[in-house]
Amino acid sequence: MQLKKWLSLIGVVAVVIGLAGCSKNMDVKVETVSFSQAPVTLTLEGSVSSLTVVNVIPKLSGKIVTTPLVKGQEVQAGEVVAKVDDSIYRRQVQTARYATSAVAAPVTPKVDPAEQAKLANWYNLGAISRVEYDRLMRQAAVAAVPVTAGTGTAALSSSVEAAQAMLANAVIVSPIAGRITAVADNPSLAIAGKVLATIQQISPLVVSVTVPENYIKTLGDAWHKGGLHIDIMNPSGKTEPGRLTYLTTVKDPSTGTFVAKITFTNADKSFSPGELCYVRLSTERQAPQLTVAKKAVQTKDSGDFVYIVNDKGIVDTRAVLTGDTVAGRVVILDGLQAGERVVSDPPASLQIGMKVKTR
Repeated sequence: MQLKKWLSLIGVVAVVIGLAGCSKNMDVKVETVSFSQAPVTLTLEGSVSSLTVVNVIPKLSGKIVTTPLVKGQEVQAGEVVAKVDDSIYRRQVQTARYATSAVAAPVTPKVDPAEQAKLANWYNLGAISRVEYDRLMRQAAVAAVPVTAGTGTAALSSSVEAAQAMLANAVIVSPIAGRITAVADNPSLAIAGKVLATIQQISPLVVSVTVPENYIKTLGDAWHKGGLHIDIMNPSGKTEPGRLTYLTTVKDPSTGTFVAKITFTNADKSFSPGELCYVRLSTERQAPQLTVAKKAVQTKDSGDFVYIVNDKGIVDTRAVLTGDTVAGRVVILDGLQAGERVVSDPPASLQIGMKVKTR
């Protein structure tokens, strides 16, 4: 019993000491977030896209007799990318030509029976050869049955032209140089009016990025007056220079963002449409920027965050979008406002909801 009494007393004392420790405010160092003018070095995530995208749509249906197109295949402008079996269309051309020829020449002759009998008798007697017999029969021919309206030479000539045009459509050429990024489920079969393949231009390419509002004026000035340097970087580390070709000065009402587009040559074709990349913009021109001490930025699986302290000394966290680190300070692109207080070097034991003393 005495032992239990002492153990209970020790437990109570421990709780009291624990409560006393919790009641003591943690002492933390904070800084007030504010704007400061500094040269711009901005790295933004962007999305690569093609300047030109075309769909290859056959005008004829039929079996593809050339090697089927495959995703990732590169083609040149004017290159034959597919050929449809044109045997049926060749027959149509031949038929149309024959019909036109038949109208243009004397139609099937009708010879007077008496004249035909006479010529046949001469041939049978050996007085004339077969060649002479045929020639004399043509000469003896009378007018054939008149050609009906709409089947004259002009109409049939148009039929020949239409058949030849259809035959020409059997050969499909690429209108641009680029890379095939999609093919039909059955690339060995052409279906008139249906997409056989999609070709995207891969040189040059364009990158779209969202620019924080406070950088718009500075970047715009550097663009128009010179001094803006841009590098495009893909995940593998390949870097290529780019040039700004579009910068909006009006916020998109649907997204609340400002968009810039950067064009680059993609000389060695190491970038592909649809992939993500990074765009680094830098200029000696200065812009107002929010920065915090590098140690203030914490990272978890969900991303970067900082500890903030409100007017009552209560700790909370705030997710932030960070930019480059310059002289030991991290540029904050989004998540903080001027005037907020950030814990500049948070201790490991700092937690949300704690009341702290600031210095």
